[in-house]
Amino acid sequence: MSWYNALQVQGKKQMGDLQLQVNFTQMKNLSNTRAGQFSNSGGTNVDTYHLALEKAPVRFESSRTMVLLWLYDLPVGRGKRFASGAHGALNQVIGGWQLGAIQTYKNGQNLFISGGVPNPIFNVSFRPNRLSGVPVRLSGCGNAGIGVGPLLNINAFASNSALQLGNAPPLLPERGCGWLGEDMNVQKNFTIKESTRLEFRSEFYNLFNRTKWADPSVNINSPSTFGRILGVDGRYQARTIQLGLKLLF
Repeated sequence: MSWYNALQVQGKKQMGDLQLQVNFTQMKNLSNTRAGQFSNSGGTNVDTYHLALEKAPVRFESSRTMVLLWLYDLPVGRGKRFASGAHGALNQVIGGWQLGAIQTYKNGQNLFISGGVPNPIFNVSFRPNRLSGVPVRLSGCGNAGIGVGPLLNINAFASNSALQLGNAPPLLPERGCGWLGEDMNVQKNFTIKESTRLEFRSEFYNLFNRTKWADPSVNINSPSTFGRILGVDGRYQARTIQLGLKLLF
């Protein structure tokens, strides 16, 4: 069973040659089913007879996302604010330029803790114990990187005893590193004649070549790597540049 609630806000504004749209989503998606959400020695519920113990946020989702879209017709060239009297070759060079972007910013996913002693009675999943009063987070994502000191505190957890269900929650309030992404395009339109136009586009995906770090290691049975980032999230590509030419007639 799952429960979904969200606040969605959208704003649009046109200011002369600039078109702007902002979308913001604050959401909470809860579920009492763990299957498929993560690989925690099977990725299923610890105690299938007490699903209330499994009610927690769904790991797939970021709880907060903002997307900014904008398109700007440069006010240069014939009939525009600047160089409005340009003609011929000069207007073909300086006129008809557009800039646009899609900027996406979202927080990371909730982290889960694995490890401890497997319990053969209640399926194959298991979780350790959470020690109260001991902070989980040691540092933020601002200093994150491969080989950098741990983000999470292994001393906040302890292995469960044999035949004991650990009291660690399915997902922690702490989150992995979020994503800041900017995709931009530059477009130039060449008017050949009234019904014919040549369009040149250059597209920049992940313009600033930002890195999306993978979630830190969360298995307390591997203390040497616990809480450390061991790689990057392969779902987010490095900067890619794409050029295109289109004839419209």
